[in-house]
Amino acid sequence: MHTLFSQIVSSLVLATFAAWLAASILGQFKEGRLIQHIRRHDAFALIPIWTFFAPRPATQDFVILYRDMNSNGSLGPWREFHHRAPDPTLVRVIWNPRKRCQKILIDMCSQLLRLPRDVAGPWMVTQLPYIWLLSLVSTAPSDPFTVKRQFLVAQTDGFRTPASAPIFVSYLHELGQRAHAISRISG
Repeated sequence: MHTLFSQIVSSLVLATFAAWLAASILGQFKEGRLIQHIRRHDAFALIPIWTFFAPRPATQDFVILYRDMNSNGSLGPWREFHHRAPDPTLVRVIWNPRKRCQKILIDMCSQLLRLPRDVAGPWMVTQLPYIWLLSLVSTAPSDPFTVKRQFLVAQTDGFRTPASAPIFVSYLHELGQRAHAISRISG
């Protein structure tokens, strides 16, 4: 009895994984009634989509610029935000967790730009891409009299080309405890 039960459980587990593998293979195709039906009923996103080569490769890149407002209310110039590059070591060939930083930046900018424009305003600052980008630019160094920071997203035509016109500009945001300390000193 115990052997029969374990064979039934093993068969069910094997059938489940076989069905999952088949659905994963089918999931790589974008068209077809069967895959559309599977995608509609995949509530937990268990069917992966592996797109090693994009059907339309990216031809533009995003650049993040930021500027600071000092305690006297004047705005500084826009400066490009730069990630701290990983130290060039041979270990990076095998282990390089920071290589995804640029990918995350591109994904967050893309998601920010996909947010509906008709609901811009205070609602926008509660969205993950906005919060992530604000958090990122808040780590950039600033002078001691900086009280607020603003960022913008612009597109470029590729690596080391000048940024085009801004496609998104944030609100001005206070820079934490330093903003309160400066306003108490100067006020």
